[in-house]
Amino acid sequence: MEVLGRIWLRFERYSWDVLGVVLLALSALTALALLNLSQGTFISPWGAFLKHWTGAGSYAIIFLTAFLGIAALRHQPERASRLDLGRVLALEFMTFFIMALLAFFGGLSLERAEAGLDGGIIGWGLARMVSFLLPLPWSSLLLLVLLAWLAMVTSGLSRRLLHKVEAWINQEPIEEPDIEVPAVHPAGPAVEPAGGIPLNVVDRQHVTELPPLSLLAQDEKNGLDEERILAVATKIEKTLAEFGVPSRVIGYRVGPTVTQFAVEPGFVERAGPDGQPQKQKVRVSQISGLSKDLALSLAAERLRIEAPVPGHSYVGIEVPNTSTALVRLRTIIEAQEFKNLNSPLALGLGRDVSGQPVVADLTRMPHLLVAGTTGSGKSVCLASIITCLVMNNSPETLRLAVLDPKMVEL
Repeated sequence: MEVLGRIWLRFERYSWDVLGVVLLALSALTALALLNLSQGTFISPWGAFLKHWTGAGSYAIIFLTAFLGIAALRHQPERASRLDLGRVLALEFMTFFIMALLAFFGGLSLERAEAGLDGGIIGWGLARMVSFLLPLPWSSLLLLVLLAWLAMVTSGLSRRLLHKVEAWINQEPIEEPDIEVPAVHPAGPAVEPAGGIPLNVVDRQHVTELPPLSLLAQDEKNGLDEERILAVATKIEKTLAEFGVPSRVIGYRVGPTVTQFAVEPGFVERAGPDGQPQKQKVRVSQISGLSKDLALSLAAERLRIEAPVPGHSYVGIEVPNTSTALVRLRTIIEAQEFKNLNSPLALGLGRDVSGQPVVADLTRMPHLLVAGTTGSGKSVCLASIITCLVMNNSPETLRLAVLDPKMVEL
């Protein structure tokens, strides 16, 4: 088991690549089966199965598996991107609606559906259920309307239309009084009022475009020092074993400043009441009590032990990285966690121990206190909060009252 654990620890980072290759291979086999470009023990039954149940909708499986395969190959553990569940469901419903429409166009023929034509058995069944609710042509018209609406939702067109309608409704008509135009005289030099503010101030009352994310710097690619991580994992196991606390490292999570090693407590043999040796689980407190010895063995300035990690059955040992990775605000704003908040007061605060984005919604905070020692990043946190508000709101919807008694930070 220890050998298998070390193998998994070494090759865990390649799991997404393996999944991507498998999905791309499945996409290629599906294309060969549906286009009748090859025959085989697996390919022919697979193509017949897809055509029988999904009909023409089976061709969407080619693009779906290819898309998921490419997404898996581009996956990065430190930026664990997640698909938008709403859009995925919308695309699935669009596929089912298209299959039902194909069944309507084929005359709701069960023979054609069983032959792999139109929308297949699934499309025929959906079309029959809709036809029970509404007769033709209203049933097909309903499917077309739902299909168009889902297409607008997935493309984001519906949200843009709602914003334009809202802006048009809120726009108040301005009555322009009759103005007598005086005679034109040669223009003199531009005059600025007291205070240095030019007279030709741009009216941004109806500006709705948000600042582009290209204004913010991108993250720099930092490669993982896998050899060092494996060496530290081995040293942790060796140090704990020397103090009679057998344990094994079953994984690790790399963050911007520290790497958290997942340590699973082992078993020790002790004499039971009958004098026979019995295996007993290592207590978590025994691992926590060796924090200073582990720090000495790893030559670490500081070392933190989380015993146990909430929601997991292992102990987390956080070891500082040799070099600190710079966290850019742009990657936090682009993360799916930030988008899922769907709030104009969403805040990007940084990354946690495992490198996952840490975000928050200001609307859920009656009060907010940013505290810490000197150099811990309080000013950077405030700058990030202000930047998130500015990047996520237009000038007509955002007002800031900033008070800085020391006149230093802001």
